[in-house]
Formats: sequence, C-alpha cells, structure tokens
Amino acid sequence: MPNFMNASQHPIEFNEETQWFALQVDTKKATLAAAHLQHKGYEIFTPFYTITRQWCDRKRNAELPLFPGYMFARLDGRNRLPVLVTPGVYGIVSCGKQPVPLAESEITSLKEVMQSGLPFGPWAFLAKGEKVTITRGALAGLTGIVVEVKKTLRVVLCIDLIQRAVAVEVDADLLSSVKPKAVLRA
Repeated sequence: MPNFMNASQHPIEFNEETQWFALQVDTKKATLAAAHLQHKGYEIFTPFYTITRQWCDRKRNAELPLFPGYMFARLDGRNRLPVLVTPGVYGIVSCGKQPVPLAESEITSLKEVMQSGLPFGPWAFLAKGEKVTITRGALAGLTGIVVEVKKTLRVVLCIDLIQRAVAVEVDADLLSSVKPKAVLRA
C-alpha cells in the first residue's frame, strides 16, 4: 500500500508562481500518476476524447487520452521534486534542465473545446498554416490553424511545447483570418 502524504496537511498554494507544465508519463500508469499527484494537492488536467470502435458484432465507445504519454499539472517549477518522484511520471517537459511552462491560453483553449460538445480528436501537429479566430459560438475567441478534412473545416489548436494538436470541427462562417501585425521600419 503506497504511503501518501495527506494533501490537507501539505496543500499546494496556487499563486503567480504556479503554472501549467506538461508531464511525460507512462501511458499504462497515467491514471495512477494522476491520482497520486491529486492526492499531493496538484491540479491535474488529462484531456480525453471519445472514439467509436467497431467490432463485427457491436459498436462501443471508448475514451482515449488526447495526448498519450502526457498530462498537464499546475505546479511551482522551482519545487518539482514531489512531482518527479511520483510513480508513473518520467519527467517534466524541459528545455535543457529548465522546465518550460505552457501558456495558460493553451490549457484554457483545450478545456473550452472539451466542454463545447463539438466533435474533436487528436491531430498531426502543424507548425505553419493560416491562423484563424473563431468569431461566434461556444468557442468564440479561440485561435488556431484551419485545415479541411473530407470537405469539413477543422480548426487545429496546437500545444507547441509537446508538439501535439487537437482538431475541432467548425463551420466556415464562424472563422475570421488572423492577419499578422505589420512591422514598421524607419
């Protein structure tokens, strides 16, 4: 039986020092790792999507991790040892030895997509493409890259740090192109 620290005795204080970080996890132990981290008082976000699996005699819905091998945790990057010693956690996504925080807007965008009720799923990471903003509807204000799949438009939201992305289906009339800001030269 694992010996957990009582989260109420050692609460994690969320302030301007705590940020979202991507954690690399063992895909088979991700649920265990999330439970351990939550028990330690960390805010954990592991997005899932639903897929319909077809067998010869039936169909069944399954929930799969949106980013296999990754989960997100809000923590103080200077105090990362309790996270790193958690069973199932391989490490924090870093540049060199310095953990790199995710932009708050990327996590917010993911949460909004999941709560929208619109179809979404994993997508190949795209570094370049036309950036668009969704102008109306449940996802108004989100920015991503537009792609077309089988005559259906999708907006790809990228999580740059882990080079993963999510595609959400949208109507063309909800999109507005994001123009790059002009650079003035003297």
